[in-house]
Amino acid sequence: MTDPKSAQSANSPNEYDTSQLNTYKKRRSSHKGKVTVFKNYLDSLKSKKPLSELDIIQLRNRLESYKSLSNEFDKNQTLIDDITGFTDEQLREREQFEMEYQYQLALGIHLLRENGAACVDGSVPTPGEGDKTKAFIKLPTIDLPHFSGEFQNWLEYRDTFESLIHNNKSIDSIQKFHYLRASLQGEASDVIKSLEMTSNNYRVAWELITERYNNTHQLIYNHLHALFNIQNIEKESSTSLRQLLDTVNKNLRALNNLGEPTVDTILIYLITSKLDFTTLRYWKESTKNNAVEKPTLQDLKTYLNDRFMLLQNLEDTKNIQHTDSKSQSSKSDSKDKQSRISCPLCKGHHFLFACPQFKQMTVEKRIERVSKFSNFCANCLHNGHETKSCRGGACKYCQQKHNTMLHIHKGPTKDTAHTTLASNSSSQHTSVLLSTALVHVIASDGTPHLARVLLDSGSTSCYITNSLSKKLNLTFEPINGTVSGINQQHTKIFHRTNVQIKSLHNSFTAKLSCLVLDTIAQSLPYMRINTQGLHIPKHLKLADPQFYEPAAVDILLGADIFWQIISSGHIRLGKQQPTLQETELGWLVSGCTTNTGKQTNSCFFNNNNSDQLSRFWELDSLSNTQINDPSDSNACEIIFTQTTTRQSDGRFVVTIPFKQSPDCLGDSYFQAKKRFYSIENRMNSNHTYKQQYSHFITEYIQLGHMTLNKNSHKNTIIQSNTNTQHSPVYYLPHHGIIRESSSTTKFRAVFDGSAKTSSKLSLNDIQLVGPVVQDDLVSILLRFRQHKYIISADIEKMFRQIIVLEHQRPLQQIIWRYNPTEPLQTYTLNTVTYGTASAPYLATRCIKQIGLDCKNTQNHSDNYDHKMVSEIILHDFYCDDLLSGEDDESVLLEIANGVFSELQKYKFPLRKWQSNCPTVLKKLGVNDSNNTTFNLSSNDPSKTLGIHWNINKDTISYTVHSELLSQKQITKRSILSTIGHIFDPLGLISPCILEAKLIMQRMWINKVNWDDQIPVSIQEQWAKFVESLSFINHLSIPRRAFHDSSRDNIELHIFCDASQQAYGACAYIRTYTSDGSISVQLLVAKGRVAPLKVLTIPRLELCAAFTGVNLSNKILNSLRKKNCKCYYWSDSIIVLSWINTPTHKLQTFIKHKVTDILKHTQPQSWYYVPTKQNPADIITKCTNAQQLLHTPLWFSGPDFLRNDDKHSWPQQPGHLSVSDLPEVRSQTHLTQKHVIDNNSFIYKYSNFNKLTRIVAYILRYIHNSKYKQSNNISTKKRQQVCIGDVMPLSTSELNSARYQLAKLVQLDFFYEEYQLLLHKKQLPTSHKLNSLNPFIGDDNLIRVGGRLAQSPYNYDRKFPILLHPAHHITQIIFSTYHITLLHAGPQLLLSHIRQAFWPISGRNLARKTTQSCVTCKRFKGKTVTPIMGQLPEQRLHANFVFSDVGVDYAGPIMINNRKGRGSVLIKSYICIFICFAAKAVHLELVTDLTTQSYIAAINRFISRRDVRLRLGTAATSSTSRTSTPTFLETL
Repeated sequence: MTDPKSAQSANSPNEYDTSQLNTYKKRRSSHKGKVTVFKNYLDSLKSKKPLSELDIIQLRNRLESYKSLSNEFDKNQTLIDDITGFTDEQLREREQFEMEYQYQLALGIHLLRENGAACVDGSVPTPGEGDKTKAFIKLPTIDLPHFSGEFQNWLEYRDTFESLIHNNKSIDSIQKFHYLRASLQGEASDVIKSLEMTSNNYRVAWELITERYNNTHQLIYNHLHALFNIQNIEKESSTSLRQLLDTVNKNLRALNNLGEPTVDTILIYLITSKLDFTTLRYWKESTKNNAVEKPTLQDLKTYLNDRFMLLQNLEDTKNIQHTDSKSQSSKSDSKDKQSRISCPLCKGHHFLFACPQFKQMTVEKRIERVSKFSNFCANCLHNGHETKSCRGGACKYCQQKHNTMLHIHKGPTKDTAHTTLASNSSSQHTSVLLSTALVHVIASDGTPHLARVLLDSGSTSCYITNSLSKKLNLTFEPINGTVSGINQQHTKIFHRTNVQIKSLHNSFTAKLSCLVLDTIAQSLPYMRINTQGLHIPKHLKLADPQFYEPAAVDILLGADIFWQIISSGHIRLGKQQPTLQETELGWLVSGCTTNTGKQTNSCFFNNNNSDQLSRFWELDSLSNTQINDPSDSNACEIIFTQTTTRQSDGRFVVTIPFKQSPDCLGDSYFQAKKRFYSIENRMNSNHTYKQQYSHFITEYIQLGHMTLNKNSHKNTIIQSNTNTQHSPVYYLPHHGIIRESSSTTKFRAVFDGSAKTSSKLSLNDIQLVGPVVQDDLVSILLRFRQHKYIISADIEKMFRQIIVLEHQRPLQQIIWRYNPTEPLQTYTLNTVTYGTASAPYLATRCIKQIGLDCKNTQNHSDNYDHKMVSEIILHDFYCDDLLSGEDDESVLLEIANGVFSELQKYKFPLRKWQSNCPTVLKKLGVNDSNNTTFNLSSNDPSKTLGIHWNINKDTISYTVHSELLSQKQITKRSILSTIGHIFDPLGLISPCILEAKLIMQRMWINKVNWDDQIPVSIQEQWAKFVESLSFINHLSIPRRAFHDSSRDNIELHIFCDASQQAYGACAYIRTYTSDGSISVQLLVAKGRVAPLKVLTIPRLELCAAFTGVNLSNKILNSLRKKNCKCYYWSDSIIVLSWINTPTHKLQTFIKHKVTDILKHTQPQSWYYVPTKQNPADIITKCTNAQQLLHTPLWFSGPDFLRNDDKHSWPQQPGHLSVSDLPEVRSQTHLTQKHVIDNNSFIYKYSNFNKLTRIVAYILRYIHNSKYKQSNNISTKKRQQVCIGDVMPLSTSELNSARYQLAKLVQLDFFYEEYQLLLHKKQLPTSHKLNSLNPFIGDDNLIRVGGRLAQSPYNYDRKFPILLHPAHHITQIIFSTYHITLLHAGPQLLLSHIRQAFWPISGRNLARKTTQSCVTCKRFKGKTVTPIMGQLPEQRLHANFVFSDVGVDYAGPIMINNRKGRGSVLIKSYICIFICFAAKAVHLELVTDLTTQSYIAAINRFISRRDVRLRLGTAATSSTSRTSTPTFLETL
């Protein structure tokens, strides 16, 4: 028997199913709620009779969305039934829902028909429908035609729609548009999908449809294409015959309507060619009997129709006989199919994914069980096929080929703060157009340059190319960042710049902050796109008219600007066609388009950590100063200094700084009105809230800060009283907030300057924010702890004391009325308004201007020091709060009077005076206040942990709000919110806050979602942290850290430490009191969580030292006393040794940190402190508030600082040598190692034949060494074949040597392939050798396969040996064969080598061998024949012989000189005279090269020839010397 308890437990859902069941039930409640909402909506319509046009449209749209609710409920209820089973309760739930749902659906349809509207299904009401006053006979409903974009159905659809809808004057345009949209499907609906549902757009929509499909040539082509592509009838069938007849009749009717003539003979041939054999035979027989007349097309149609009727009757008779047997077999098949479903785990009749046992298993056990099933798919969890052949979808988490139930969630990856960009893949049949546009980019000199931009909503930053930045002469801001993309590919970013872009088609402009990259993308698109099939409306202005041409991308626009550019217009060109999107830059062309070429797809995106952490990290920084755009800061300063004036009473009149013209703002009235109605509803339900709101507005009006407008609110532009030029208007939405903790203004209205207008721009979007002009809060609080006496005050209504220029006031209007019965009224705000972007800058800049004016004042009648008061105004104001001090009462009083007087001149009244010096307050005329504490927190009312100054005790205390201790739901969002609200700018309780930061970091690592329930362990840790915070209320720290010193010097001691969790530094002030004792007080501390990237402890210690240096710089720059001597303490001997080591010996990270440290400190100022005496060690450990209260080391520093003898301070145990330090640059020693290569001898030979013979002898020696010489050869035969003492090499030995060399090549270059083929395995599919069909031959060599196995050639020629061209052996084979073949050319050389070998890239190697051959190079060389100079003029004219003569010398020759006694051989020369005209030659013998000999030769020549000649010489040195007047005179 079955145990009832076990059965019950088996049927009850487990914890996983229970959580899922609760989710499904919540979803079911949501579905019921939707039915209830629809019911309430129908009830509201019953009272409206008749319904307006707007109501009918809304009802029709709601009915369309309501119809899908039933399917959603059914799916959800089915999931519930799978868990709980079909219980009575679930059946009742389903029945109740169906009844209510169907009733409301019927009621909605009834309301539509009752008001004469179109039915939800798209049908058109018959005439008179909805008119109850006239009796009529209701005709059948005419359904609307449907058109999906097929040209074959266009004419039928066009004629039907025009007759029913388009030409029906009783239907207005908006209804026609509804009918048109309802009748279009698929590709056709995409053409008008982007058009808004307005009456004017119907005409545009119908023109778009007709322009696209009413193409006569295309229609004729499509109908003829349909006729010529009729499917052949293979077997006699009535259905096929009917389809053929219908297709022919349909297309012929369409062609006749288009006026296209048809020829019967061609059509008869075309139709009969599609018939089956039997039908065609009967047709031939019927035409043969009537051979006189030629058959017509109508005869063929009649025959085919009769044939169809006959076949249909025969088939119907046959089907009746088999109906019963078929029904019986179908029933048995369904039963067999149901019985075949079997779970391989529990053998039940269900699939494995529905098995309860399988669901209860862990993922690891599921994978283990599935792997044991034979012929089972791990992707779809069905049997009968393998996973690799499964066509089902992949895992929804990782997209791998396994079922989602088998997915193992891996550990989280580190969350980086990098920006992200891109990846590639290839595609064959379609190409994707990315969104590109042309814009004007403004250069630094104001000139526009044309640039091409790429719009990418997946990128969190904008990018610009380096080349364009230099072309525009932009200024760079140095940064150190990383751009990461797909597959974690990283690119370093070193510069950021600001650039302004402007649209080519309108006045749209935008300022961008861009990261600088060398290149953004390849040319886009990657190949030219064929635009012949793109039907883009001609009237549209494209953002990139040449979008189809590949071109470079200059700028990438990310998501920060993307949605400001996108507009509402949207046109789809059809299936496999791009989409047109309207933008401020023009119409973008983007999406898929048909292309036959291969294309590379790109995706640009990036990823940042959540911006919600920014405030948390900002509060942890030493300064809250914003990093502003330098150009914007300069622009704000210029506008303020040039336009700011003062009224007669001294009040400032300022100009709102704009970066764009306010003309770009759209309509804002309706949004402001809508939000005012919401506030008004709240005021009507809360009388106190309304009373406070009304009182605030009344006060605003009475003070003159707001005036009632006389102009109508319906005008979006108004006429100025002083200027006839129209000014834009902006209406500020507003709401009220209540701060019970405020001592003055508990209620305040907040104005929203970030509300978007109809142009998607707000008032704040076009304003310049301006720079920060005041000191940060940390600097002010450091000085707050310095002085003996403190005074504080704040400026009453600081923003509202500043007047805005009159012509800009229309941009600050609000909507208000005191009672709902009154009409809405508009008011103009006359002063600087909080809630606008530039308001903080304008207010603080006015305070700074007061300080500057006071500094330059030369008025000596005032009883205060103007320079001192100016210093206080410039540096001791934080927004509107004054916090200053001094060590002397009289000086403090002088400061207070001076600041009050200077600010009063400009109508900035000071109030809420507080001080720890009652005398000063009394002299200021301030009565003692009951408020003994001063809140040092910011003005944010939501602070969880606030810092206060107890004036009476002169101490600093902290207050934990009660709502922190009473949190009910703990999520990642609530924890981050709490941490962000903790206000501890001086870090005095930073050891307590460390645990909260570590909790947040732990959740970040675990990838906990924002609103998910956090793990139990983290909940317990957070609960302990919150519980310990209550002890902070008991903490009291002396406000003053500087005592009246008996000595002039003040010492600042910085302690640094780090752990694996955190690192930080703390600063202590060491002074000598008036009685000579030593006082040590904690001044400020800074703790940071260790980064997610794991760093070594020495590196973290070095980061702590760097933090300490920054902390000391902050303190020294903030304090007014500069005579502080700094001491730096660390418990890390490694860090101290690094600081004392030359930086060039350190590795990069350590070198940079040490260099930064030594910029501000000296190595002698760093000291060693033991860990137990290091107060910074407390920062690195999770110390709760209760422990911190009892830790004097934290608040008072180590005991040795109170010892006056500095020699007793801790001493460093010793310094580490450079060789013992980690992360030091290692010295590189080069050593040469000789590797013995047994095959190195082959590289000594360049002749393959010689190398083959050498290897053959080596192989013979190896063989003879292993085996004894065979005795089969007789001694006599040995003597016959031996040559000397060595036998000649046989052919087999030479072949073996050749094969051994080839094997050596293959093992060197194809080792992996050789091993795979040797073990009978296949090469990878994409391997380049697969095309050669390689295999291992009997000789264990890789040979090339082919189709020559049956040829008579030898084995080497059939299957040549594979060689690699880079090997030395392959190269010498080519060179040897080249010489053997008498320096053959590349083609002959390769052809001969391929008879035994198959070298890869053999043609290239053959060319290289031929070209590198010196002999071939020499014989192919051609003699260069120089071009002769131009003939002289005398050679070109006929003349007497020797009229024009050229002279040259030949020789020397040896002649006998017989002058005197004997004969002596002397040098002599021949002077040659050549006639230019006849080339006659005259020779004269001269004895030397002197001028006299030359003149004598000329004289002899003239005497002999008797001519008057003109000489021309060869310009030799000797003849050129004769060209002198003496020579001519001699002649």
